[in-house]
Amino acid sequence: MLRSLSRLFTLLALAISTLSFAGHAAAQARPFVEAGVAQFAANLSDFTGSGQAAHLGAYTEVGNVTLAPTSTPGLFTVDGWTHYTAANGDVLFAEVSGTLDMVTGAIVGTATYVGGTGRFANASGGSILAGQMIGGGALTITAIGSIDY
Repeated sequence: MLRSLSRLFTLLALAISTLSFAGHAAAQARPFVEAGVAQFAANLSDFTGSGQAAHLGAYTEVGNVTLAPTSTPGLFTVDGWTHYTAANGDVLFAEVSGTLDMVTGAIVGTATYVGGTGRFANASGGSILAGQMIGGGALTITAIGSIDY
């Protein structure tokens, strides 16, 4: 009886560990591309946006960044976060950093994917961002990189 119970617990432990690793085994790096527009709020920290992206489909986003001047006149560092909401409601979380040149309006930086909800719960990876301010706090943004989920 004790031997049968021991085998049952061993099989149960094996089944649980197999199931817990099944989700991780399916994760793989996939290409990620994005094109969208965003609009800064009057405080120049909060923003909203929308666009089209691989693995998200038509998305919306909300985020917040902090701009800090550098020793170069007109050049600011950008650090913050964004949450992309996919067409199906899953949310991808990203940390963003880079620079904004107020003279040319050029934005360059990176997005690092740090989880989310739904299929993005354990997302990782990152993209290179390029953007352009187009007036009135609006900007265009593109990204290319990879995502693992």
